[in-house]
Amino acid sequence: MEGRLIRLAKIIHRIVTLPALIIAAAVQAQPPVSLSEHDFDGLRIESAVTYPADGLWGYINGGADLYLEYGFESLISQRIAWQGQRITVDIYRMSSEKAAFGIFSVQRFRCLKIYVFTDNDCLTSHQYLAAKGPYLVSIVNTVGNTRQEDLTLTLASKLMSKIPDSPLQVPILFSQEMLQPFVASLKMAVGPLGIQNGFPFLEPLLAGFDGFTVWAITVTDDFNKGNLVRIEFANKPDFDRFLSLNSESTPYQTNKSGFTILADSSRDSLSVWVLQGQISPAMQSFLSSQ
Repeated sequence: MEGRLIRLAKIIHRIVTLPALIIAAAVQAQPPVSLSEHDFDGLRIESAVTYPADGLWGYINGGADLYLEYGFESLISQRIAWQGQRITVDIYRMSSEKAAFGIFSVQRFRCLKIYVFTDNDCLTSHQYLAAKGPYLVSIVNTVGNTRQEDLTLTLASKLMSKIPDSPLQVPILFSQEMLQPFVASLKMAVGPLGIQNGFPFLEPLLAGFDGFTVWAITVTDDFNKGNLVRIEFANKPDFDRFLSLNSESTPYQTNKSGFTILADSSRDSLSVWVLQGQISPAMQSFLSSQ
């Protein structure tokens, strides 16, 4: 009887795990996202180089560590010649949608247009930058004139259509009415390099900490002008240590650096708000309730 039960358990285990293994294999077997010479007449790919996680220094030696901090997996870099123009297309495969958005958020500057092909993209005269699913896409032209911008957008449209939609999960409070108007400025960091690139004003507060996630938006209206930063700690000791170093009481306290710290140590949450600049009492009250 015992032998029959053991055999039955093994059969059930195979039935349960086999679909998961098939799905995982199918995901791994999917071809990498990239442009093809078949996408447009006359398009020529002059070179295409793939960089694994341990080879990114060979491409962006000075900036590889930032990508690795967020969760870099691989890169396909293509040099494209089309209609007499040369354009560089870089497709970074990150470890998750969150990782792709994070690296995008701290590299997005002076956008001429946003929401071009996806919720998280940015067009400048020389570059189209976007995060969609686990991919960060960068398409760079050399001149920045109208013709190259049009070609950049055409290539971007084709490339983005090859990436399946996968909604980014951000803290739901950023979709609430009071913060939603500012959500286009949302940034995210998971380590010291992300802080240096996206939130340098936070470096004194987070020195010596790791294992955190930072979400921040810039608010500018008739009553507010500054930054709202939500820090999510991975454990209770770091949460308590941060409060002991940066505030004397909660939920309202301005520390010696001029930041306002909002937290409630009686809750199960391991998150705090750090406010920089002119933030209205109404906004502070709203945030302290979240």
